[in-house]
Amino acid sequence: MTKTQVSCFLALYLIVITGAAFLRIDRFPLTWAPMYSTYVASSDPELRRHTVDKKHLKETGWKATHRDGTTRRVTQRDLNIRSSSMRIFYYRRMFEKGYPGYAHLNHDAGTIDRVLFGLEPGELYYVVNFHEQLLRSVNRTLGYEPADSKFIVRIDGDVTTMVFDRATLDLLREEDSVVSATWDENWTTDF
Repeated sequence: MTKTQVSCFLALYLIVITGAAFLRIDRFPLTWAPMYSTYVASSDPELRRHTVDKKHLKETGWKATHRDGTTRRVTQRDLNIRSSSMRIFYYRRMFEKGYPGYAHLNHDAGTIDRVLFGLEPGELYYVVNFHEQLLRSVNRTLGYEPADSKFIVRIDGDVTTMVFDRATLDLLREEDSVVSATWDENWTTDF
């Protein structure tokens, strides 16, 4: 390629990419990095953040209920994963949040994205059942099949929710709760 051809190609590429950014096409195929952060306005006067006690999670893990009704503790050692993965990956799925890119994929970028992907207003671009992913992963890692009596059908995790005043960011209270993921027998067909 000549110098003129390269210059024309780069100028055209810059125009196309700038046009995609200007039109807010988030999933534009020629861009190589996430272009936007997502912001959802809230009128709720309280701000909630979930925290996990690292030491408790490392030592005791989750309470798992088997198909036969017995319970056990599932720790990061049982799953052969690092502490950060246990906290981030698995707890995000317990709350059905997914990874940060999931929010980017499903953030409403505007009419052009809806037309390009054939989506109706309010329809999500990317739908994932995080509880199914979590329970499949745990059961497969531990070597359990759906027909086994030791197949895990429910996982319970302890979580502390810190509630802040949105205006001043003062801590209002802490709430302890249990978050659960429960197996649905309809997921068994393609296990």
